[in-house]
Amino acid sequence: MAELIVAPAHLKPAAATLSTLLAVASGKSVVASTLTITNIGSATETARVAVSPAAAAIADAHYKIYNLKVSPGNPYMATVGWLLAATDIVRVYSSGGNLVFNLEQMEVT
Repeated sequence: MAELIVAPAHLKPAAATLSTLLAVASGKSVVASTLTITNIGSATETARVAVSPAAAAIADAHYKIYNLKVSPGNPYMATVGWLLAATDIVRVYSSGGNLVFNLEQMEVT
C-alpha cells in the first residue's frame, strides 16, 4: 500500500528570480492541494507560478499564474489540485522579493 507523507513546501524567493518551490523526487508522485501567496512587504508585487513536467526547462506553456498582483495584507489562495509526477518542478517568482509561497501537498511513496 502507498504511504502518504504530508510535507508543505514553503519559499520566499529572491526578487525577480524564478526559484524552485518543489521538485518531485524520482520514483515519487505528489498531490498538491492548496497554493497560498502572501505579500509580507509594504507594496503590491507580482507573482508567477509554473509547473514544468519531467524537469523540463521553463517554457511559456508551463505558467499557471503569470503577473498576478498580490497586495500587502491580501493573500491569494487557490485550490489547485495538481497531480505531479516524478521529476516535475513547481517554480515561483516574486517581483520584489516579499512574497511567500506555500504549497500544501502530499507525497505518495
